[in-house]
Amino acid sequence: MVWIFRIPHPDDVETYTQVETIVTKVAVSLIPASAEKKATAWVAPLNEDDEPDINGALAFEGVNSYEGVLVKLGFTPALPAN
Repeated sequence: MVWIFRIPHPDDVETYTQVETIVTKVAVSLIPASAEKKATAWVAPLNEDDEPDINGALAFEGVNSYEGVLVKLGFTPALPAN
């Protein structure tokens, strides 16, 4: 995942004073719904050895797709322009 943070310039909203790009590797596991439980998505950042870091894991109940995970992480889908 690539996170891009842009801080707008106070005098010109079309320009940015700072742009920071952070690359984060994550592991995503989608667990399907059962009779007892809702679908759940588990997301964990990967450590230096590309192993999931359980301490940073997140669970999103009711999420059953990768797109749903992206929305939960704050990404919004790009809508087609007319």
